[in-house]
Amino acid sequence: MVTLVNGLRVKLATTVQNMFTFCKMLPIVLIICGGAYKALDGSANSLFGQQTGISLKAGNIALAFYSAQGCGPTTDGTTSTT
Repeated sequence: MVTLVNGLRVKLATTVQNMFTFCKMLPIVLIICGGAYKALDGSANSLFGQQTGISLKAGNIALAFYSAQGCGPTTDGTTSTT
């Protein structure tokens, strides 16, 4: 669509691209502002609280990323195959 508009009028294409960019950026800004509000509101205390049982070993971090992809061990001891 942008190519067609750009072929017709460059000024119109610039306006259309700016509108598309605004429409993409608005939800991102709203999500960031909402998250910042919730974090500063005090309802997200677990974000800043003391975490227990965290191990920063390289193997555990790699396992966390591997598990987050859906192909690591599950809570019942089996391995998921997604």
